[in-house]
Amino acid sequence: MMGYCWTDMLYEIVHLLDGVLSLFNSSYEGYLEEKYQAVGNYTREVLLPHISKLSGVEVDYYFWFLCVALPVAFTVLLPFVLMSLFYITAIVVQVVRLKHRLVQAAEWHDWRQAARVAVSIIWETHSYIWNGYSVVGMHKLPADGQPALLVYYHAEVPVDCYYLMAQMVLYKKRVMRVVADRFVFKLPGFQTVLQVFDTFPGTREECEGFLQSGDLVILSPGGTREMYYSDGNYSVDWGRRLGFAKLALKTQVPVYPIFTRNIREVFHYARVQPLWGLLLRVYEKYKLPIAFPYGGFPVKLTTYIGDPIMTANCGLEPEDLSRKVQDSLRALIAKHQPIPGSVLRALGERFYHHEA
Repeated sequence: MMGYCWTDMLYEIVHLLDGVLSLFNSSYEGYLEEKYQAVGNYTREVLLPHISKLSGVEVDYYFWFLCVALPVAFTVLLPFVLMSLFYITAIVVQVVRLKHRLVQAAEWHDWRQAARVAVSIIWETHSYIWNGYSVVGMHKLPADGQPALLVYYHAEVPVDCYYLMAQMVLYKKRVMRVVADRFVFKLPGFQTVLQVFDTFPGTREECEGFLQSGDLVILSPGGTREMYYSDGNYSVDWGRRLGFAKLALKTQVPVYPIFTRNIREVFHYARVQPLWGLLLRVYEKYKLPIAFPYGGFPVKLTTYIGDPIMTANCGLEPEDLSRKVQDSLRALIAKHQPIPGSVLRALGERFYHHEA
């Protein structure tokens, strides 16, 4: 045992590799042997003499090391090369798919529909790459021509609403009528975009007309107030707003609660006192939402669509229906959202599967 040294071990490893090579057919083995001998001859005659002169170490040690290290290096590196090729393939496929869908969108005769599809493709691609976005429960939504009222939780920046709109256009072939705050319509340069995506201020008459026409209407009863006052605990703050409940009872359409996991981890507001207190007072007095968001973190986002709350002949008062919808939304949050929210945990969910 004392005479057994690491050179003997290397010899056994090389002998084992020779045994593996013998499993190949004779022609391929001969080709490998020829190349192997050529490399060996070059190593002995050219490379190793220079190494020996520089280091003064026995040449055979380097020779055995190269014989073992080169096959091992190729064995380790080739899987990474193969995986890189897989990812390059996936990128090429996505680029071709995106180009093909954009060409299809350009063939629409209605420019609004063409613009809607093209923009939805861009947003859907962004949502998948940046937030790994997915929707659970989209099958619950009614088919085309059947109305419904969609009620969602409002975060600092409701990017989940934009993502869901894109998914609906591309996969359900339906356009959601979006109720937005009036200040959005005062932003310069967005009028045409708002028209293309059927965004409106949300008067009761307009909502009734869309629902009676068989459309989907999506809104957030919490709105800007929920955007301001809610926090990482994902509290639902609707105040005394009952307009959506009265609308649902009058039109007798089902109400779907919607919540997106980690939506408050994407953007945050700089809540620095006393500036933040001043901004809240400005909002309460003038209904002018001013904030300084930061973030845009690539956290994992998953939208959950809850079971419908039926309003036809339900016998509920607006207050009762509002409370029932809030309870359903809180139940979605309690089931799917870890409290308090965490950006780091939400980032980690991009790499491991969380329970739906």
